[in-house]
Amino acid sequence: MNNLLAYRETRKLANSQKVEMPFQGRPLTTPTKVLYTGLRKLWERQDIIPNAFPDLETIETFLMWHASNAKGRLNEKLSIKTLLYKVGRFGCMYDAVYHYKIPDTVLDLARYYVSTDLAKELGLEDAEYDKECTDWIDIEIMILYLTVQDEHEYRCNRYRMQLGCIFMLIADDGERIGAITRSDSYREGNIALCYGDLNLFLLPAQGSSSSPRFRLEIKFDNRKNERGKKNKYIEQSYLLRDVPGTCVVSWILALVFMDDALEHYSTPSQIFERETSNTMEIPITFKQSKMHTPLFRRMEGPNNRKLSSTLAISSISVTADAQRVVAAAGSRQHFTFYCIRCGMSNALHDNKIDNSRIKQLMGYSGPSDKIFQKYYQSRKVNIDTGNIYRMQQPRSERTETLNMQYYDQDKDIQDLLASRKRLKRELRDLPSQKESTRAKLAIIRRSIERRKTYIRKHGLRKVRENHFENLLKPSQSSENSESEVPIPPVVRPELSNILYPKVFDSKTTLLAIEGLIAYCTTTSTLHHNSQKMEWITCGKGA
Repeated sequence: MNNLLAYRETRKLANSQKVEMPFQGRPLTTPTKVLYTGLRKLWERQDIIPNAFPDLETIETFLMWHASNAKGRLNEKLSIKTLLYKVGRFGCMYDAVYHYKIPDTVLDLARYYVSTDLAKELGLEDAEYDKECTDWIDIEIMILYLTVQDEHEYRCNRYRMQLGCIFMLIADDGERIGAITRSDSYREGNIALCYGDLNLFLLPAQGSSSSPRFRLEIKFDNRKNERGKKNKYIEQSYLLRDVPGTCVVSWILALVFMDDALEHYSTPSQIFERETSNTMEIPITFKQSKMHTPLFRRMEGPNNRKLSSTLAISSISVTADAQRVVAAAGSRQHFTFYCIRCGMSNALHDNKIDNSRIKQLMGYSGPSDKIFQKYYQSRKVNIDTGNIYRMQQPRSERTETLNMQYYDQDKDIQDLLASRKRLKRELRDLPSQKESTRAKLAIIRRSIERRKTYIRKHGLRKVRENHFENLLKPSQSSENSESEVPIPPVVRPELSNILYPKVFDSKTTLLAIEGLIAYCTTTSTLHHNSQKMEWITCGKGA
C-alpha cells in the first residue's frame, strides 16, 4: 500500500513538470454493458485510495497496478494497445456508472503515460494475432459435421435442422443473429423471422427435363437500430444450390412443409410436380394463420420434447449450441456469429464491393468507415483479451476440469471436506448441538471457498506458464497436426445420402426435402451413461 501511495506522489511530481499536452484527443466508441461491469469491478478492486477521485495520478497508478497484475494472451503482460483501449473505455464507464465525465485532457495524458513511462517501466510491447473469421468453407464443414457426424442428440430432431439453417442464413448475407431469432436485446417481445417475412416464387422452366427452380425472398425487418422504423429493412433473395446440404432454400422449404404453412400445397411432391410458366415467376402464397409463426422455435419447456408453435428461439441459445458444434467439429477458434459476419465482410471486400453496400447488407448503421473496417474487415487484432483459452475449446469445460483436478489433488481441501462430512453427520445425530454445529459448518464452508479460490489462481498460473512455453515452439505441435486429427464417423447415413448425393438429377432437391422432413418428424433417441447425459441443453433451445 505504501509503495502505491509513494508511486502516486511520484507521478504527481512528474506530471507537474509537463508544460505541453503531448497527446491529441481520440473519438471514443460506446462500450458494451459487459465491459462497463468488468471495468467497474476492476476499479472497485483497486485499494490505492478507497473511493478515490479519478484524477490523473490516480488513473496512472490504477493503470500501473492493473498492468502489473494482469496477464496477456500472447505475451506474458498486457500489450500497449490494450491499455490504451482500456483508458478510453474507463472514461466511458466512469461517466455512465458514476455520472462524472473525466476530462479528455486527463485521459489523453493517461494514454501518453501508457505509451511512454509505463511501457518503459514494465517492458510492455504490442502484439497482434489473427482475427477469428469464418468463411464459407468453414460453414460447409460445420454443417457437414452437424448433420452427418455429430453424435450429440437433441430433444427434437428439428432443432438440428434449425441450427444448420441459421448458419447458412448468416453466412449468405452477414445478418446479425438477432435479426433471425429472438434477440436478447429485445427480450420483452417474441420478435423473430416469421413466415410473413417470406416470399416464395416458382421460376420459369429451363427445360422439359430440368428440376423446378425456386426463388426465396426474405425481408429482414428486425435488424439492429431499424426495428419499428417504416421502410427500414432489407430484402434478400436466395436461389437453389446444387448441393442440398448447403442450400438454404431446400432447408427452409422443409420447415415450411413441416409447419403446413403453404396455402395450396401440403407435400413437397405437389409443388415440384406443378406445371411452370415459360416466361414469368409464379408466387406461392403462405397461409394467413401462419404469418406470425416464427420459423425457428424453441421447446415448450426445459424438459419438454415438444416444439413450441409460437415461441421463437433466443439468440443466446443458438449461439451456445453453435459454439458446441464448432468446437466438436475440430475448430480451434472461439466461435461467435460475429466470426461469420467478419468472414462475409472480408469476402465482399475482396470482391471489390463498395463499403457502403457491404454496410447496408450487414445492417451496420454506424457512420464511420474507419470503425467498420477495423471491426469487420481487419484480419488482425491488437487488443489483448487476456483469454488464453480461446484456442482451446470448449473453454468452460476445460476450466472446470482443471479446477476439479486441482481440488482432488489438494490435501487441505480433502481434509476440509472430510470435516464437513463429519459435522453434517453430527448435525443429524446430535440435534441438541445444532447451533454450534451449524456455526462450525459455516466456518468450514468459508475455508473451503477461500482454499478453492487460491487453488484456482495458483493453477491458472501453472497453465499460463505451460501455455507461453508452448508458444515458443509452435512447429513441434504443428508437424503432426494433420495426422493426429481423427475423421469423425458418419452417424446419420440417411442424411448423408440425401444432402450430399454422389449423383445429381432432377429429383435431388425433392428427395433432400422429403428426407429432412422424415428425419425431423422422427423421435430423437437420447443416449445416457452412468455419470451424465450425453446430450446437452443450452438455455431453452435444445
